[in-house]
Amino acid sequence: MDSLFDRYFGRYLPPDIARETWLAETAGIRQTLRNELVELYREQPVDAKRVAWLVRFLASDVKRQWLSGELTADPEDSRVPSSTRTAFGTAVFALVVTGPLLLWQALVEAPFTTVIATAGIVAGTRLAIQGWLAILLEGHRYRDDIDRVRRDYEDRRAAYDRWVRKLESKPTDAEMAHWLDCDRKILVEDTLRHYRVAAQDVIAHAFIEAPVPGCKRARVSKGPWRYSRYKLLLFLLTKDGVRQVTVTLDFETMELGDQQRLTYQYNSVVAAHVVDARNGEKKLSLTLTNNPRDELTITGEWPGMPELGDDDRIASQVSLDASGLERTLHVLEGIAAEGKEWITHENRREHAGLRRLVAAMEG
Repeated sequence: MDSLFDRYFGRYLPPDIARETWLAETAGIRQTLRNELVELYREQPVDAKRVAWLVRFLASDVKRQWLSGELTADPEDSRVPSSTRTAFGTAVFALVVTGPLLLWQALVEAPFTTVIATAGIVAGTRLAIQGWLAILLEGHRYRDDIDRVRRDYEDRRAAYDRWVRKLESKPTDAEMAHWLDCDRKILVEDTLRHYRVAAQDVIAHAFIEAPVPGCKRARVSKGPWRYSRYKLLLFLLTKDGVRQVTVTLDFETMELGDQQRLTYQYNSVVAAHVVDARNGEKKLSLTLTNNPRDELTITGEWPGMPELGDDDRIASQVSLDASGLERTLHVLEGIAAEGKEWITHENRREHAGLRRLVAAMEG
């Protein structure tokens, strides 16, 4: 919650106010709102990211109140009407004028009784005024609290309804998978066009999709992870060698970043190092002749991310299966071990396996 409040208050800034100044000015109200939400959701199984929309609304609402002057202005209903001020002044003037006269007359007639009665009147009046003020102010505070809670509920409910309507247009997981596949095809076409390689000259191609650290992620229940930014690695295998293209894909804006291209022959692959950790993380390192080792983290836990649960690990494995990573690693490890001959050997192994399968079916 602290991170969410800092992030959104740092994003919704009034004009001409520096971020550090705004955060310092709103430190108290941020802490109050943060404590309120923590108190509301502490005993419920609600993750902080599920109320991020509410934190975002509160930050924008504080900015609105600041710009309109509501945040620093006195509430209208707390101002004393001029008629009340006039009546109070008149009553005080009458008491100051008539009170001493009455007291003097009473002292002349019955001094002892007047002193005792005056002391009782003063003490009783003080206690009565204090009690009356406490009752009056408490009733006023209660009505203000009820009115504030009602307004806050209506405003937050309206913000929730707006967020729900916005999410109604979100794409399905199948649509996102289709879009990602289209992005892969565009990258393949651009790479073929750049290298002037015909599609029929490609023996095989393989993709590796890795999330960019710090990106946003989400998924449907038991589905693969979808990320806001991907690091795409494309391997085009031809008879002459490998074309490797690395590019960053911004999935939200559909923009491909700068490309890094690497071309090498099969005998240039010295080693393919794969780390398959139990926590779901996979790392690939390709070592080429006269080229430093390039390491890529495929999936796993990054600094600052919550620890993955069992369901998250299953989703990570589903994501890997959907991306075809296992096939890609198999191809790269085969090339590192056997070089260009791996293609011939692989075709022979596949044909031999197919013949054994047919023989087993016929037997």
